[in-house]
Amino acid sequence: MCRRVRSNNQLDRFSRPDVQVSCLHGKVKRTTQIENNCYDPRFLFRSKMPYYYNEGFAFTVLDVDRVNGNEVIGRCFVDPKTAEMVMKEKTPLLLSLGDGIGVLKVQLEKSDGSTTEKSLHEL
Repeated sequence: MCRRVRSNNQLDRFSRPDVQVSCLHGKVKRTTQIENNCYDPRFLFRSKMPYYYNEGFAFTVLDVDRVNGNEVIGRCFVDPKTAEMVMKEKTPLLLSLGDGIGVLKVQLEKSDGSTTEKSLHEL
């Protein structure tokens, strides 16, 4: 005999993470919206940032918690040479967030408009 167990929605609301991704490039930081109560969030996020050719991109995945403070779920980094190569080839990157945690799919593109590529040291 198979007995079906119903999940308690009240408990589920507090047991799954509220996930947010932040990207840091140079001194500029961009964050996604918060995906509430899920283990497999999917973001379709696009943002314009000034491009610094000698700086990498640092991604941090957070469990957002207003009561106890945010907790880091995973981190990954794209070095400047890899970022330049990915922008030229226009291919997505699959970045590991840690052993058994998950993967972050990222696509970096240069803007079609006029941009200035600068080093942070030149500013």
